[in-house]
Amino acid sequence: MLDDAIFQQNIQVVENKLKEAENLTRIQQYDQSNSKLNDLYLSKEFDFLAKNGNSLHAKVYMMRAHNNFMMKYYSRVLEDCKIAEKDPENHTKILEFQAICFMELEKLDKAEEQLASLESITHNKGRLNDLKRRLTGKKYQNIKKKYEEAFNDKQYKSALKVLENIEFDNLEKVFKTDFFCNKAAAFLQINQFSDGLECCQKALNVDKKHKRALELRAECYFHMGDNKKALEDCDAVLKLPGNYYNSRIREIKREAERAMGKKVK
Repeated sequence: MLDDAIFQQNIQVVENKLKEAENLTRIQQYDQSNSKLNDLYLSKEFDFLAKNGNSLHAKVYMMRAHNNFMMKYYSRVLEDCKIAEKDPENHTKILEFQAICFMELEKLDKAEEQLASLESITHNKGRLNDLKRRLTGKKYQNIKKKYEEAFNDKQYKSALKVLENIEFDNLEKVFKTDFFCNKAAAFLQINQFSDGLECCQKALNVDKKHKRALELRAECYFHMGDNKKALEDCDAVLKLPGNYYNSRIREIKREAERAMGKKVK
């Protein structure tokens, strides 16, 4: 049977060293904090607690996981979490760390598994939904790369097909506007102007001053023969900061004015 005095003595030494590392973490000196923790790992006191199953052992690994997370050493975080997860108290935070690290390492299936586990135990639904949106954003970015490959190869119908795989409802605002604009751009290339116009309108419903949506809508209106509305969108774009010399929009404006019989500047 372990001597309680020896046990408490080892705990006190580890707690003191842990406190030093915590103080460094608070002032964002993560490397220095990890250096303290690494020294702690090599100490006989830490070895004693590790062999006897004290929860401070898991706490040390959890702190190093936090430090490595803040420094974006995602593979190291996952290694530390494997040890820290032996303490049930850390379970929720570990699942969050693991989900985000897997996202950053582009292991999206594993991230999804961690979020499913987190959903079964967490009461913080707001945080869970934030993580789900983050994952959906990562998926969108991967799908967008395939869209861009098809679009650049002038395979516009294939590009549109790729976008059908998007989990739209859980997308953040910035991705929603991008999604609709990408669809509109592909529709323009295959002369489906009314479909492109609809996508532009949906993007503008999300952000009424979205520059690319206004540009694409101006082009749709122009090709559909609605020169008046095309001019209105051209003027709206040119009023946006940094867009006064937008060459494509000025070209559409000139052509629309010419079609309406106006004097072109």
